[in-house]
Amino acid sequence: MLSSLYRIFFQDNSLSPEDTINQGLFEMLSKRNHTYNALLLTDNGVFVTAAHCLYGDYNIQSGSVDSKGDFPRSRLILAHHSGDVGIGKLEMRGSSKPISYTFAEPQVGQKVTLLTKRGEIIQTPGVVDRLEPYFFGLEINARAGDRGGVIVNEDFGIVGLLSSVNAENHRAYATRSTAITGLINQIIYPT
Repeated sequence: MLSSLYRIFFQDNSLSPEDTINQGLFEMLSKRNHTYNALLLTDNGVFVTAAHCLYGDYNIQSGSVDSKGDFPRSRLILAHHSGDVGIGKLEMRGSSKPISYTFAEPQVGQKVTLLTKRGEIIQTPGVVDRLEPYFFGLEINARAGDRGGVIVNEDFGIVGLLSSVNAENHRAYATRSTAITGLINQIIYPT
């Protein structure tokens, strides 16, 4: 299992992987109501979420970041439509210093946890039951507002982001970590 883990961005061992994710996970709001989840990539508001969540009225969306407050969403930076992963930006001040996360590949039969934020961190257990090139299937009790939530393995390695939910059948699809890191690398380490 550990051989499948890899780290992206700089090394920062001051926080555990769980605490790092919990601090980076935030909820996007529309007219002060929860709409979806996102994960900060930098201290100045660059974030990743499901790409389809990033389309819509920029004027009514804001990100609620616990330690810093609420910030308007300014723009979509880049999207990978096949993998349904997108990078956006909040109107936040701060450094463009990347936040350190550990990523891992999902495995069929693997127990995972969906981390979402609705005022507080919510943990929902699930099991990976199908792998596709950009996505993986899950048996999980998720709901529509959980989109963009982070799916982690037992070591808090990020295996994906929640993309779609069929709550009636307790099924969901998530974007695989390889699609996420591929897009992040285009922003953080452009060639």
